[in-house]
Amino acid sequence: MPRQQFRFMDMLLLTAPAQDPWALRSTSAIEQAVLRQYRIRVRIPEDRLDRIVEPGWIRCERNSQGFLFIAPTPNGVEEYFFKQYRVGWIVDRDRPFAAGTIEALAHWFDEHFSPKSQMNARLAELDIPGAQLGDGTKWREAAWLLGQWNQAGRFSYISALIVHLLDAEQWPAAEDRRQRAWSEVEMIFRPSGLRLHDAGYLIPALQHEQAEPHMDAWDDERRFRDEIVEPMLRQVPGIINVINTHGNDEFGRDFIFDYRHPLLGDRRWVGVQVKVGDVSGAAGGQLRALLDQVQMAFEHPMIDLGTMGRVAMSEVIVVISGRYTSNAKERILDGIRDPVWRTNVFFLDRDGVKGILSSTRRANQR
Repeated sequence: MPRQQFRFMDMLLLTAPAQDPWALRSTSAIEQAVLRQYRIRVRIPEDRLDRIVEPGWIRCERNSQGFLFIAPTPNGVEEYFFKQYRVGWIVDRDRPFAAGTIEALAHWFDEHFSPKSQMNARLAELDIPGAQLGDGTKWREAAWLLGQWNQAGRFSYISALIVHLLDAEQWPAAEDRRQRAWSEVEMIFRPSGLRLHDAGYLIPALQHEQAEPHMDAWDDERRFRDEIVEPMLRQVPGIINVINTHGNDEFGRDFIFDYRHPLLGDRRWVGVQVKVGDVSGAAGGQLRALLDQVQMAFEHPMIDLGTMGRVAMSEVIVVISGRYTSNAKERILDGIRDPVWRTNVFFLDRDGVKGILSSTRRANQR
């Protein structure tokens, strides 16, 4: 996918009104805002918006006079940041950085990346419009830039920058210095209740510690998926990016995440299927549906825009809010035709989920 398709989304977000970034704006208002902020003349081709961003990333409406109005969608922003900047979490559950954090981060950038350390070049590599610094006092310019981003709908750019700057590839033969920079960032985030999540790849985890899930959430599939399984996946060490694919994925996957192989270092992709209640080996129709979803998850690769390629699932996990009974797991495995798939299907029930939630909660408290 050409890079130009992403730049429009950046400009749409970075010129959005801070008080309501999801508000519809006319195409002419967007064009004027881009020109005013970035000195770039753009013309939004109304009949080619599907070529600029992916369907679902923006919403379009026309008024009675036929004028087109556009706004980003929260889900589209989340998907955009995951695919373009490799920062994956739920945008509408996060919040901009607290007061004082921006200035502290600006000083941190100044110490480790400027004035003679190619900070501008590193910012330019992200290809974010207007994300270059001038020749003045670097930390003040960085604080100004981050302040512009530290607003609803925009603050994810700060996290994308941190991910980029703390990537191990940016610190050749300087792992000790990188670890010191990492520790300093953790100290900056701590007063705001934020933390960095070391998952093999660097991802800011800008959300409060997971609270004890309400009992009702175990009995409702949507709540079990959104309030228990997703927060659990996002806090498990080793998991890199978590993508909520429910409703968008046709192939038996409610979530997809990846991790790095501990020896080889390559990325492995995992599909997660979520069900509420017990799964019994005696329930033929239920088992058949689960079996079909597991096999579809393996059969159909996903498009990874980060690498511009197709990636297949290495594993599939079936997570349920109840328990597996009457040899349900054995019957599902027996029905999988491919022996390699069969050895890479795993099951997680209510007790297993509770155990993971408990261990991640204890780790967060240390």
